[in-house]
Amino acid sequence: MKKKEKKIEKEYDTIEYDPKEIKRMKREIDFFGVDRKKNSIKEIKKEMDERGVGYMSNWSKNVLIKRLEEEDERDAILISIMQEKKHFLDTREERVLEVERRIKLLNRGLKTIKEDVLENQRAHNVLIRERNRIREELKEAEQALVMVNL
Repeated sequence: MKKKEKKIEKEYDTIEYDPKEIKRMKREIDFFGVDRKKNSIKEIKKEMDERGVGYMSNWSKNVLIKRLEEEDERDAILISIMQEKKHFLDTREERVLEVERRIKLLNRGLKTIKEDVLENQRAHNVLIRERNRIREELKEAEQALVMVNL
């Protein structure tokens, strides 16, 4: 592992990055960027100023290019971290929506069960009243029978 990659690994030790992946990202950035070796020092410093990259005024062209390459690698890592975060948040949001949907379904089922229980309680109360009425009639019939037998 190169020093630069170790430095990056120390800065972002919670996430492991494959050195090949870092080089691939660097190539992509360089592919879309300009070949800096063909630029003048003035153009390179202008790019650094636009990107907010610090530099010393007495640095050579090679050092400035190296500094921009380091910044490209840092940007590539930050982009990948942001993409991972977005993916994590998207999957988290999907899970939250799924849980909310399941909660709604369970609440509908619970409401239906409560309505069924209430209906069964009403039917049970009707049956209890009917039973009590029949018991009263039985008592009256037994009393009438006792009166007749006397």
